[in-house]
Amino acid sequence: AMASGRYQVRIHDVNFDGLQHFVYRLTVTDQPFVQRVYPLGGQRGMETAFTLFGQALPEQPVASTLPQDSVLPWRHRFTIDGTLTNPVVLDIGTAPELLEVEPNDTAAQAPLCEIPIVLNGRIDQAGDVDSWQFEARQGDPLEFEVRAARLGSPLDSAIAVYDASGKELGSNDDGGKANADSRLVLKIPADGRYRVAIKDRFAARGGGDFAYRLYVAPAKTVTPGFDMALPTDGLTLLRGAETKLKFTAVRRGGFDGPITIQFDGLPAGVEVTGNEMAAQKNDAQVAFKVAADAVVGMQPVRVVGVARVGEADIRQPVVQAPSSPGDVEVDHLAVAIAMPTPFKVIGLFETRYADRGSTFTRHYSLDRGGYAGPIQVRLAERQVRHLQGVTGDVVEVPAGKDEFYYRIKLPPWMEIGRTSRTCVMAVAEVTDEAGKPHTVSYTSHAQNDQVILLVDPGQLDLKLASQSLAAHPGMDHALRVGVARGSNITGDVLLELVTPAHLHGVTAQPVVVSADQPHGTLQLKFASEDFGPCNEPLIIRATAHRAGGPYTAERTLAIVPLSATP
Repeated sequence: AMASGRYQVRIHDVNFDGLQHFVYRLTVTDQPFVQRVYPLGGQRGMETAFTLFGQALPEQPVASTLPQDSVLPWRHRFTIDGTLTNPVVLDIGTAPELLEVEPNDTAAQAPLCEIPIVLNGRIDQAGDVDSWQFEARQGDPLEFEVRAARLGSPLDSAIAVYDASGKELGSNDDGGKANADSRLVLKIPADGRYRVAIKDRFAARGGGDFAYRLYVAPAKTVTPGFDMALPTDGLTLLRGAETKLKFTAVRRGGFDGPITIQFDGLPAGVEVTGNEMAAQKNDAQVAFKVAADAVVGMQPVRVVGVARVGEADIRQPVVQAPSSPGDVEVDHLAVAIAMPTPFKVIGLFETRYADRGSTFTRHYSLDRGGYAGPIQVRLAERQVRHLQGVTGDVVEVPAGKDEFYYRIKLPPWMEIGRTSRTCVMAVAEVTDEAGKPHTVSYTSHAQNDQVILLVDPGQLDLKLASQSLAAHPGMDHALRVGVARGSNITGDVLLELVTPAHLHGVTAQPVVVSADQPHGTLQLKFASEDFGPCNEPLIIRATAHRAGGPYTAERTLAIVPLSATP
């Protein structure tokens, strides 16, 4: 507080909305609260001085003795003037600890440390690079592991190891899938002094909370070899076409020889080239060329990396590791041979204004590519951005027709002034040379083919007599609904109740509000036995028609259930 006195705290919904189901809990306290600490941990059984950041905390470091035996990560509560703080996650290691001292960006500024060691530092400003030096002997297997993101630090670490001449020996960004903490294992090529450097992956990031713990220790074992992971779990190959897929290897233990990527069980008619990863290279672009008469279908393909390591021939399965505790390992590549789609949907670039709640129609043409049969057009399964509630019709384009109109419905709650982009998909059945039918589809994300709309305010609106209603079993309620029409909306308006799929026991018959009437009344009926659960508001929807399409407006009505008649 800047001065003694009375203060206010104000809370509002981001859209300044609110009803009974907009529930929150706010805790206000003048007690000590720790937002972050530095360093992020310490040595097991040793006293460590922690600098605390947050509220009502001392400026001087607070010393705490970390437990000798504990489960990681350790949740610790500091004692400040006899009061326990909130729990803070701390990392606990067994090796000696060292704190960085700035400046340490360059090799000349890097402190010399003895392995094993835990290095504690912060990337405290954009572009900061922390450097540490160590001495090692030829053949020493060393492991470098960063612990930052897993401890709540925003740091997305990247590490690299250099020899005395500045030559990079190895680097790592992410330690694994969905793991922003870096990890690197390498074998030292010669006796001498080396440097490990750590930074944030993005040069524009940094700050006092970008803390890290860098473990440097002898690796348990570094067996020469390599590891490879499947870049995807499925691959679709078109008949008569070529598709490329990039494979990446992580070499270890000094192995730098060539690697052959073998595919066991490829469908007949598929030829593979570029599957030889050259010596000292870490990636290969594999090309799959498919014969024009290859059989359409899908089958699992086992992928194996083969190399000569020392005196042994190594066969390393290429798999996709589990990405979460409930996931499973993918041990094959699902390869599908598909019929190419002969036709295309073509649109001319245009950007239009459209009212939210309205219906918009777009003209398209077809390049049939020799296909003369019927084509079904609907919303694409993969869009360039979130649809924001846009829905679309299913349009049947008859055989021989080369043009069609596609209609989309804009919900009445879309954000005004925002650009909406919608993509369509064309689906049809084509037959192969044996007369067997196959479903094919075409989707284009090109600007010309998108339905691009700038969302304007709607010309239809509702005003409810009340935004919420206390209801009891068996109750009837006449809900008065005002209907506001813009100059372009004429004719009758249909009022109806839309209930969430899981809510039962609340009904109302639709009501038609004639063109000369400004309001209507919905008779809400609540079941005598049970209704609900009322954890989501009801929707009151109005539907008019303009230019042959529906034009809608909606309002929500929150229900507060009462157990009995008041």
